[in-house]
Amino acid sequence: MVFNSDTTKTGVVTSPGYPNPYQSRVRCNYDFQGRGKERVQIIFQDFNLYHSSESTKECDSVSASDYVEFSNYLTKDRKYSRHCGQLKEFDIDSDRKFFRVTFKSNDRLDGTGFNASYVFFDEEENFTMKTPLNNASTWNGK
Repeated sequence: MVFNSDTTKTGVVTSPGYPNPYQSRVRCNYDFQGRGKERVQIIFQDFNLYHSSESTKECDSVSASDYVEFSNYLTKDRKYSRHCGQLKEFDIDSDRKFFRVTFKSNDRLDGTGFNASYVFFDEEENFTMKTPLNNASTWNGK
């Protein structure tokens, strides 16, 4: 799914089926495309992905956890670590006008997924804005 700042500057993005449990063996890319010097900020209000071992915080391929990863490129970006498990509210900013969020689930247990708002902003404005969930356009990764 592509989110283009020409269409809307703010919105909501969720994992497939949210708030119900997501399906097994799903891979979704959420591509955010700004213009010029725009960047995107994504604020995760709810984050609950299956994590195979609560004793470790690792979300790598060895842990076999469902995960979300971030990238400023079409491919993997070494700057960001994967996120999995149950996390409190957090936000993440892109470094440039393109940003990809990848959600991947395995064939084991499932969680309820994630619910996040996003806002495109001009990097020169350098501000943080939390988007109200009830005033934004919504897309559910079905």
